[in-house]
Amino acid sequence: MKSRILVLGLALVLAACGQSPAGREETADAFATPFYLIGKVPACVGTGIIDGPMLAAAALGNGYLSRTELEARQEMVDGLTENCGPPYTVQPPPPPGPLPPPPVVP
Repeated sequence: MKSRILVLGLALVLAACGQSPAGREETADAFATPFYLIGKVPACVGTGIIDGPMLAAAALGNGYLSRTELEARQEMVDGLTENCGPPYTVQPPPPPGPLPPPPVVP
């Protein structure tokens, strides 16, 4: 059984080496996605455990929240959306932007 897994892994690595650079990114992303999810699921659960009761309490006092409490509620919603929302797969990094101009030396 171990030899089959080893052969499959070697075949996938060789297939990745023979692809275009964009295809290699996709292969690397496919390999990284399970590890990404292993980290994303606990982050989502932890955020829900902390933010869930706090958002419920904020909903009970909806008409009586101060400006600071409203801002904190929005930050909790943003954090919950970021930790539990998409993307659910690894995304390729954005292309590099233009280089900044060199500093001017007087």
